[in-house]
Amino acid sequence: MDGSGEPSCSPIKPSQSPADSAPHSVFGRQEFKPDERNAIRELLQQKLGKEHLATRPGSAGVSFTYVESWKAIELANQIFGFNGWSSAVVDITPDYIEQSGKGRYSVGVTAVVKVMLRDGTYHEDVGYGMAEHPKKGSAIENAKKEAVSDARKRALRLFGNALGNCLYDKEHLMKLKSAKKGEAGYLPPTVSNPAHDAEKATVSYEQPASLPPPAQPTFTQPPPSLKGGPGPVPG
Repeated sequence: MDGSGEPSCSPIKPSQSPADSAPHSVFGRQEFKPDERNAIRELLQQKLGKEHLATRPGSAGVSFTYVESWKAIELANQIFGFNGWSSAVVDITPDYIEQSGKGRYSVGVTAVVKVMLRDGTYHEDVGYGMAEHPKKGSAIENAKKEAVSDARKRALRLFGNALGNCLYDKEHLMKLKSAKKGEAGYLPPTVSNPAHDAEKATVSYEQPASLPPPAQPTFTQPPPSLKGGPGPVPG
């Protein structure tokens, strides 16, 4: 109660868990070790070779080189570590939902995705998806998936060459035409971050202690009056 006679109220603070009170325990505030950071920087500077890329027909008969969505995720896991990065949808907006005379739905969706590393470094970018389907719900779903995948790949490539930024280099694309799979000078076919491998090697797992054998059930002997049938009935 304060001096005016009115009861005073103080804000209630939520209880802190041990993870909140521990330093650098929240994702986005966990610093990379110096050797991890250096290894990540070196990997990101390397350009992608043919074994990491896919092609599809483009406009005017020119093939289009790109990184598939699953490959971008795989490379991010190998470079940053499976628990070293995350992605989140910041915004997703349908641009149009139209129905054609043939009963098919055409949908266009814009998405913004943010990719964050465990130390708080992040990039975000916009992606677009289009889909057609006889069912309206399926058309919307497919367009959203394509938009999110596109936005995530575009955000990842902002981290460096090894995640797709090299594909905006026309000189690199020209060299790829005559390059062979596994050729030296590009990101290796099997990406390995030495810092992650060293950390895995230090992890040990304890074998569970052997459990004692289960106790054998014990039975109490019935009283003599119950052996061989019920006892005499009192008169």
